[in-house]
Amino acid sequence: MSEDNGSAPRRYIDDYSNKLILAPMVRANHLGFRLTCRDYGADIVYSEELIAQKLKDTKRVVNEEAGTVDFMYKNGYAVYRTCERDHPNVLQMGASNAVVALQAAQVVCGDVDGIDLNMGCPKHFSVHAGMGAALLQKPETVHDILTTLKRNTTNSITCKIRLLDTVSSTLDLMKMIESTGVSAIAVHARHVVDRPRDRANWEKLSEVVKSYFGVPLIVNGDVFVHEDIAKVREATNVSSVMIARGALYNASIFQPHMESVDDVIKRYLRNSMDIDQHPSTTKWNIMQMMQEMKKRNPNEQLISQSKTMKDLSRWFDLEDYYEQSTSAKLEKTTQAPPKKQKTEP
Repeated sequence: MSEDNGSAPRRYIDDYSNKLILAPMVRANHLGFRLTCRDYGADIVYSEELIAQKLKDTKRVVNEEAGTVDFMYKNGYAVYRTCERDHPNVLQMGASNAVVALQAAQVVCGDVDGIDLNMGCPKHFSVHAGMGAALLQKPETVHDILTTLKRNTTNSITCKIRLLDTVSSTLDLMKMIESTGVSAIAVHARHVVDRPRDRANWEKLSEVVKSYFGVPLIVNGDVFVHEDIAKVREATNVSSVMIARGALYNASIFQPHMESVDDVIKRYLRNSMDIDQHPSTTKWNIMQMMQEMKKRNPNEQLISQSKTMKDLSRWFDLEDYYEQSTSAKLEKTTQAPPKKQKTEP
């Protein structure tokens, strides 16, 4: 690896209309998973929410072995990774003020096509810090962050919101956001108090869309199989669809003929080995995918105990692929030397 003070050429997404998009999901949307969704037809892929306060303190490192660009935090942890196959991509940011948001954006703007402000996360860790859904009630702060990013970066700027209590209040928020010059607005068709088990409110979003004629909108919520894409488009009159859990359970949802989860896992595992993704990160996604399999894998418990990519490859008949992968080359060089055997007195 080598630290690089330079960056890739500036990038921008020209059009967010009529797109199939991987939604940001905490823990799930690392590079290996984004690449897999792109393989299956995702037009744009979002990162998981990355906290601006941490992102601004990362260093851009070119990882020649894995063919990636890694943004490393001071503890040696890669906060964000990307590569040429990852484009067009959007980095979703959690921020509560414009200064820190811009500092973070300036670190990564040469390696991402878009930057999205998270305005929908209802989790306590996000809201109590003034980020996520807390921003829905702070239009001045939102305006400041978005206009600052728009004026000082060359990326496309977007945000992801939730429905407010009334159609009129949602419209007012969207019109204010539009005035900042954003390229698109993603709307999670749920309220802040709603949880994933609650049905997405496509009908209310449809009422919003009837009165809104601004930037492209992206609908998010309750798309679990490919056929749901056409249903949500018809129900809301929004052309671009953002898919979250449906993609996590089966990343081939972006294509008309979905593959078996077992085949999807194998593709995901190959992508992860190619870029030397951390085994625990890879395993977490595999375990989420396996929960949706109609026929459970008999080695599920052993898979959950795997500690290396070699272990994971064994349970999915990918040992030969592993031996040729970046993960194999790097795992072999980082293995600790064997302990010395005690000798008899």
